[in-house]
Amino acid sequence: FKAPASSQVGRTFGGVNAEFTAVRWLRFNYTLGLDYANDERTQGYPWQNSNTTIAGVNGVGGVNAGYIKTSQIDHNLTATAEYKLSPAWSGSVTIGQNLNSQSYQTRQVQGTDLIAPQPFNLANTAQQLPPYDFRTTVRLESYFAQATADLFNKLFLTAAIRNDGASSFGLANRRNWFPKGSAAWTFYRGQEGENRLLTFGKLRAGYGQSGTQPAPYLLQSVLISGAITDGGWGPAGSTQQNGVGGLITRYNLPTDKLGPERVKEFETGFDLGLFRDKADFGLTYYRQNSTDVILNIPVAGSTGYTEKPANAAS
Repeated sequence: FKAPASSQVGRTFGGVNAEFTAVRWLRFNYTLGLDYANDERTQGYPWQNSNTTIAGVNGVGGVNAGYIKTSQIDHNLTATAEYKLSPAWSGSVTIGQNLNSQSYQTRQVQGTDLIAPQPFNLANTAQQLPPYDFRTTVRLESYFAQATADLFNKLFLTAAIRNDGASSFGLANRRNWFPKGSAAWTFYRGQEGENRLLTFGKLRAGYGQSGTQPAPYLLQSVLISGAITDGGWGPAGSTQQNGVGGLITRYNLPTDKLGPERVKEFETGFDLGLFRDKADFGLTYYRQNSTDVILNIPVAGSTGYTEKPANAAS
């Protein structure tokens, strides 16, 4: 028999949007969205060709069945005020809030020793290994502000700041600031019908920062069930012995001082319009640096753990 593998995916998503113009220069925008997906999976291991490293399956067959569920709810509220201080100076100011909740859940059960060649379901296996059951929920809360300025219809400036908070951080460093800014200068704009090589020219530059939060439950001391190994040098144990369940701590040393992994980006360049904008030419220089990269670093085994998450690299 062939090794069957099936996946049935269902997805539902949608959203609502509302916009309200309070006065000519002030408007509000609200967006709420939901995205839900469910992936049900079955993997069969026949008798004849179950040559695999999965425990309990090699030579006797087995079935792995389970699902993966993901859901995300996103709320975004902004208020934008437009201004015009003079015929040569105008722009806008935007403030807003973003709330986001992301959930992930997976449950897998491994059945071993097929009773009959088919069907490939858990009821046709002699025993089941302890199930793998994992769930995470991450909540994000952000506040942001952005201001733009249009000067003489030639110089365009943007400055913004964002404050992000994530539930996966420790209490000591749950909120962080991320700035950004950009400038563009149109140094030449030819007249319509003008017969010149250069018809448009613009210089531009931008800088910004973004952050990445740690994986869920990376910083906390949590109890889990599962296999207990020594790096592959000996037989594997389990937290379940003789039908009695048990829990162990994870291998990560808990900490509440971890900061975000920052990505800093800088870009500059120019754009040219040629031959009445029948051709164009642009050049861009881009640089990206990551600082405070989140890595697991080794710790002394006498602590009861083997590694510790830290902002350990750039």
